[in-house]
Amino acid sequence: MNKQEALELFRQALDRADEQLEAEMTARTGEIAVTRAEHETGVARIMEAFRGYRSRKVKRRILIALLAAVLAVLASCTVYVNRDKIASFVEKFYDGNVDVSFGDIPEDAPTEILEIYMPSYIPEGYEIVEMYSDFAMVKAEWENSDGKKMVFRQFLLWGTVHGWDNEETEIKTLIINDIPVYYAQHNYETFYLWNDGNYSYKLSIEDNFTAEEIESILTLTPVIEE
Repeated sequence: MNKQEALELFRQALDRADEQLEAEMTARTGEIAVTRAEHETGVARIMEAFRGYRSRKVKRRILIALLAAVLAVLASCTVYVNRDKIASFVEKFYDGNVDVSFGDIPEDAPTEILEIYMPSYIPEGYEIVEMYSDFAMVKAEWENSDGKKMVFRQFLLWGTVHGWDNEETEIKTLIINDIPVYYAQHNYETFYLWNDGNYSYKLSIEDNFTAEEIESILTLTPVIEE
């Protein structure tokens, strides 16, 4: 499939999804909210177009159009986290550094990334510049006109370790959107690390966002379900 065909397929799928999208979704307490069957059918073809660009860098103009439209269609797809499944943070301090991993990982946590999530809110002025995914990691990077970057990553819970310089970094645990978030601030960059019992997520920013913006960025939207 060439780029023009993929974009045409994407446009058709978006039109179909818009027609079929319902204002409300079914959600059960303690479970991830799921879209209605009609919505899933409508966005399926969008995802097919998107998959053609996975596992490699894509051209900026293609991905901007694709992600912006998909997120617009899926804006109401709130993810409800099962808080009983959230893995705990495990800190290891040594030689001025701290490594953070996860404990109490649910036995059914995926061993490869089967669903891709993205922030449901992107601050004004930021444009997508890179998108990459493989079986164990997803990365999306945005940049504004001042050169400041915002990077979102999705990881497996199993075997993932995140490290910081403990002597030069402000570290604390916050509660954002009613879930524990590991916060690390180093020089001009701030990191947020959290999980939902299936995957871990890491946000790094070089800009100053309001608390409300951070809450919105950390609220995730499913983009690809396989």
